[in-house]
Amino acid sequence: MIRPDQYPNGSIIPVILPRSYQPANTPMVPNMENCFDCAAYKMASSTCDHWYGLPVKQGYWCAAYNRRT
Repeated sequence: MIRPDQYPNGSIIPVILPRSYQPANTPMVPNMENCFDCAAYKMASSTCDHWYGLPVKQGYWCAAYNRRT
């Protein structure tokens, strides 16, 4: 899937996020994986440490996903 450049609400998705960054409910995403459950996701700021602290959406996913332990 080639991700769009905007979220459904019209806000821009930062271009530095990978092309694999997509809604977690798409068929290509493994079941029960999303940013919210990823070790790189910081809940207090809704940002991703893997992607240089950029804001991400809880209901999205990328190929750098690493389950929180």
